[in-house]
Amino acid sequence: GLCLEWGMPPVFRHVCFDLDRTLVGDSGLHLRPGMRELLEALAGEGVELSLWTASIRECAMEILRRHRIESLFRHVVFRDDYDPEGAGHAKDISYLNADLLVDDSPKHIEFVRKKGRAGFLITPFVDRGTKPPKEELRSLREMILGRTGGG
Repeated sequence: GLCLEWGMPPVFRHVCFDLDRTLVGDSGLHLRPGMRELLEALAGEGVELSLWTASIRECAMEILRRHRIESLFRHVVFRDDYDPEGAGHAKDISYLNADLLVDDSPKHIEFVRKKGRAGFLITPFVDRGTKPPKEELRSLREMILGRTGGG
């Protein structure tokens, strides 16, 4: 049949990801299974990707470089930028004009929703031993792109 979904713009044009327990496990040594493929697919569809992390710049950049994903993010907000004292300030993604926050913290998801933005609460990825639900990234991809298929 006819593919009516072809050429549709993404539902969310700018997505902001958390780093620890969202993209990588606690040690920063392991990328969440399937995450690289998801980020590359979204970037390939023209979705603008940002990173908003409670990690300090030095640590976060080391992790991004280790996994060779730093080039995928247009903007990166570090703890140094929004919460230098580590007081637990909220991730105000409207500052980046992002549409959606992907984070493992219910607090941050609740905050962005109160601000009228979308949030996707992801299962915390602790490290290699943990197996986050595989279908979760598929659901996230479908939510962002507004269509099924692929990956």
